[in-house]
Amino acid sequence: MSEYPEHDKLMRFRKEADAIGGFLELLESKGIVLATRDDFGDLRGLGAGRWAALIGEYLEVDPEKLEMEKRAMIDKLRGVPL
Repeated sequence: MSEYPEHDKLMRFRKEADAIGGFLELLESKGIVLATRDDFGDLRGLGAGRWAALIGEYLEVDPEKLEMEKRAMIDKLRGVPL
């Protein structure tokens, strides 16, 4: 395992995540949207950013750990001591 376990997990399931995202895009292109109800009972469509979070949750990828790993990768590329 590398020093970036959340990214490793994401890469293992990349095809599955891409397939789910592609399916959601197809639905949207057909006028079918995923939505949730707000506090007033009104429907609010879920955007692509929320889709990514739901796909990550489904694949059990921790978004906070993923972000920390991204920052560590950037720091490493910049030569910033960890």
